[in-house]
Amino acid sequence: MNFRPPESYTRLRRLGLITDHHEFRYDVEWCPIMRWVESEPERLIKYEAEQPIRDYFMFGATAGGDPWCWHAGIPTTGDEFEIHQVDLFMYLPMAATLEGFLLRKHLEGIVYCDHLDSWRFVAGNSRLLEALLSPEELTEVRSIEQRVHLALSRGDNNPFQWDDFYAVIERRLGTAYARR
Repeated sequence: MNFRPPESYTRLRRLGLITDHHEFRYDVEWCPIMRWVESEPERLIKYEAEQPIRDYFMFGATAGGDPWCWHAGIPTTGDEFEIHQVDLFMYLPMAATLEGFLLRKHLEGIVYCDHLDSWRFVAGNSRLLEALLSPEELTEVRSIEQRVHLALSRGDNNPFQWDDFYAVIERRLGTAYARR
C-alpha cells in the first residue's frame, strides 16, 4: 500500500509545529510515520493476518504508549483518513481528520484542567491550533478557553465538563466520534 499522510499534517511539519518526540499537549507524542506493525514487529507481525492492523499508519502515541494511527483503509474527506487509537484488540475511532483529532485532544486537555497551574498544557497548543482550525472552530475554542481560564483564575472549578466536551465533539465531529 502506498500511504501518504494528509496535506494538513505535512503542512504543520513544514511549519515546525509537529516534530518527532515532542508533544501536542494533551496526550499526543509525535513519532515518525510508519506502519504500526513495523513499530513493534516482534510483537505485532504475528497478528497481522488475524487482526485489522495492516492498514494502520502510526503518527504518535498516548502518554501510556497506545498508538495514534491513520487507518489507510478508511478514507474520509480529501486526502484524510480516519484516526484511531489502537492496540491489538482496541480500535477506537477518534476523528475523521487531523483537524478533528487535534480539536478533540485539545478539548480533552481543557476538561482535565483542574487548577491554573495545569493551564500551561492548554496554552502550549495555541500556534498549532491557529495554523489548523477554521476561524469558526478557533473562535469557539478561544471562548471555551477564556471561560475556563477565568474560572480557574478565580479559584473556581472548571466549568467545561465532559458533557460539554461531548456536545462540542458531536456537533463538530459527528455522533460517531462522540462516544461516552
